[in-house]
Amino acid sequence: MQQQPHTQAPENSLDFLWAIVLIVTTILLIWYFGKSYITSAIFFVKLWEIAAIKFVFGFWDKLASFLHLPIANLDVLNKWVDVINKQTGPANINTLIQVNADVGKFTRYPIIFALLIIAAGIYFGNVASRFKTVFDMKRLKNTEKENWPRIVPVANLNLVDTDLNKGPWAMSMTPMQFCKKHKLLKEEIKNGKPAVSLIRGEAHKVLALQLGPLWNGRIDTLPEHMQALLAVFMTRTAGDVDKADELLDQIAVSAGSGKLDFNGVHGLLRKYMNTKSVVKVMQRHAYVTTMMASMLELTREAGVLCNADFLWLKPLDRKLWYVLNSVGRQTAVPEVAGVFAHWLVEKKFQYPMKTPMVDAAVDGLDEAINEVIYEPEEQE
Repeated sequence: MQQQPHTQAPENSLDFLWAIVLIVTTILLIWYFGKSYITSAIFFVKLWEIAAIKFVFGFWDKLASFLHLPIANLDVLNKWVDVINKQTGPANINTLIQVNADVGKFTRYPIIFALLIIAAGIYFGNVASRFKTVFDMKRLKNTEKENWPRIVPVANLNLVDTDLNKGPWAMSMTPMQFCKKHKLLKEEIKNGKPAVSLIRGEAHKVLALQLGPLWNGRIDTLPEHMQALLAVFMTRTAGDVDKADELLDQIAVSAGSGKLDFNGVHGLLRKYMNTKSVVKVMQRHAYVTTMMASMLELTREAGVLCNADFLWLKPLDRKLWYVLNSVGRQTAVPEVAGVFAHWLVEKKFQYPMKTPMVDAAVDGLDEAINEVIYEPEEQE
């Protein structure tokens, strides 16, 4: 036979009621045994309150007499002063209630005023109450432009919703994307599966062309943006960080208007171009790109200089941006792998080499392609 579930009434169902009974009983006992002390304490406080009220209204009476205004009627307070002074034993509860009510008619307004002042002080003095502005990314960027002027080149752009592979702010290409763009792959079948291999001769040509023009030792023949970067590098190397930072801020802010401001560049170049360490570095390179990379490296020996400090460069000269972005890395992106490989060779021998030394870049690109599982549908 199936047993009926056994239900028990909650043992604590009357706890709340018993708690109320206990509290009321405690209050009654305190009043019964301590009403003399309670009466004395309440009357003592009320006498001081009445004295304070009379003191304040004493000034009011003088002012009211002068202005012919009504004088405050304090008879009820005087009555209670007499009652309190004549009280010899404990007062009954009704007396205590009445004295609190009569005195409270005078004290309630100052108390309300004081509480309002305290509340206002807490509200306006609380740090959390000051943070009322809601920021989205656009508003935050525009607000912080004054504090961080070097974000101006991207402050009005919505790069979050922009295709990562398109436009001047596109990210660097993967090895596979790079090889497809320059047609450096040869399709074949390996172990019965489609695969690709690198056409090394063509890859060598493409990577060698990345080196760009030869360095002729004349800064005035370089594009303006390269001269500006060299001015920053030289100035920081010489220890004049403030001047270099001023120039970086000036160029970054001008990027917001669409026209870069390179004022002051030539003056800094004339001042620092013959610095011993600068001349020594420039003489060790055969190409403009590798010279620029070593100048950035030299600058960083004197302190931190991030690529984010010259964001304006990326849409202007993508190759140089990635050359400088690769300084300090173990590997370079495919778009400047040839420059990176040649730069490492020139650094090792400390001598300018006009013959492109990009074999290491070809090997690295070949290795990267072999690590990719090729699928024919990836072809464009």
